[in-house]
Amino acid sequence: MKKKLTRGGLSLIGFCCFSAWNLSFLFEGQILYALAAKAAADGAALAAAAVFTAFVGLFSAGFLLKNLTAAQRVIFMATCVSLAGSLLFYLPFTRLWQPAIVVLAYCSGLVVAGWGYCFKNYFAPEQRFRTAADVLIFSNI
Repeated sequence: MKKKLTRGGLSLIGFCCFSAWNLSFLFEGQILYALAAKAAADGAALAAAAVFTAFVGLFSAGFLLKNLTAAQRVIFMATCVSLAGSLLFYLPFTRLWQPAIVVLAYCSGLVVAGWGYCFKNYFAPEQRFRTAADVLIFSNI
């Protein structure tokens, strides 16, 4: 018997993939440090800027996002910006890296906060603990 993929299942897959990117790249990730080392840039400063700005994105999302539709739009746009912006780091080091990290981390905070609306609306209260555990497990694989 096949299970039908629901909106909740799709949002879970998308969020896990985004979180895996976020943890491996922006949030003290090995990819960021490796690219910074290759470019002889200060990886610790880039990571610190990313962590701080992600917090600002999380905080400001509380003021910007008021419903599920707005959250879905922000998630889509911020994910596109984040993935496209990641490509900048495979080019030779420029002064654009620092502002790019700030923009990517801010978008990351918006996505994480926006997914809270999906989590609340797509998953029944009795499913939320298992879903949160799934996100933690799959994001770190």
